[in-house]
Amino acid sequence: MNLNNENIIIEPNRKHTRKDLFFMILIGIAFFVSAEFLAPVLRHNLRNKIPFADGFFFGISIIYIVYVLSRKIYQKIEIDYENNRLRIEYITLLKKDCENIIPFEELEYEYKKIASRSGGKWTLRIWKNNKKKLNLEERDYGFEKENIDLLVEKLKELE
Repeated sequence: MNLNNENIIIEPNRKHTRKDLFFMILIGIAFFVSAEFLAPVLRHNLRNKIPFADGFFFGISIIYIVYVLSRKIYQKIEIDYENNRLRIEYITLLKKDCENIIPFEELEYEYKKIASRSGGKWTLRIWKNNKKKLNLEERDYGFEKENIDLLVEKLKELE
């Protein structure tokens, strides 16, 4: 346990905003729209296909929009020694100030390197009563590896 009993606050180097999520939706929709327009050009056997008539376009677009609407952008992670809890602040596209509070006795975590195209990323997963509350990869939401390492170091002290 931390001997000083001072709360530790971990924040990203660059905070992402709701505007970032909105642009993410626009870029995704632009990609699907351009794919829909280019499909008839690339497939010569299709004739006079009406853009956006394909159910596949709508299905993928809806899945993408739901994914982005439900995506959490983590703003701050606080280890609150006074109240014996971990507090995770985040925003979504539709909600501004949200938080997850995990008491230390219900906290479980895993920190390991996971294979990726770029060779591997360190990933921190935090659970509360076997329900995942946080999945944070290095450089996600502006959190660099140093920030995550500090958080993991403080979580190890809680064991």
